[in-house]
Amino acid sequence: MPDKVSHRPVQALQDAGVEIQTNTNVTPEMMERLLTKHDAVIVAFGAPVTEIPESPGTKLNGVMNATEFLTKAKTALAHGTPQPEIKGATIPVLLLGGSDTAIDVARSVLRLGGKPIIIHRREEQFSRAIADEIIEAENEWVEFRIATNLVNSRVEMVS
Repeated sequence: MPDKVSHRPVQALQDAGVEIQTNTNVTPEMMERLLTKHDAVIVAFGAPVTEIPESPGTKLNGVMNATEFLTKAKTALAHGTPQPEIKGATIPVLLLGGSDTAIDVARSVLRLGGKPIIIHRREEQFSRAIADEIIEAENEWVEFRIATNLVNSRVEMVS
């Protein structure tokens, strides 16, 4: 997603008077001070380590984690350059997981011309993705396979 789009919600919060502080280690003492100074405090953090399932094929060439993919996709979309891993709408791109990150990857795959298929082991009501994001992805024709586990995978690099 382009920076100007992804920064809009953050800017809207700041415009509403929300103070945002990033890349900060929050100690118990700091939390105490924040709680006495503010009506509300939200402490949020990203996933520090990529989760890679123990499924056959996850170490094959052409398989990558979401952070790596999104970084490449952002550059490709910004510069209008193709991403070699995505060869068009006829080649499915499997995404394991059901979080907001999986939705971001799926929608980026669409914008790069691929056919994303999200495979999520949980039922939809237990997904960690925001419901509106799921609906938007479905409206964009992202395919979901819910309550499904990947048993095996084979990667074919198409040239």
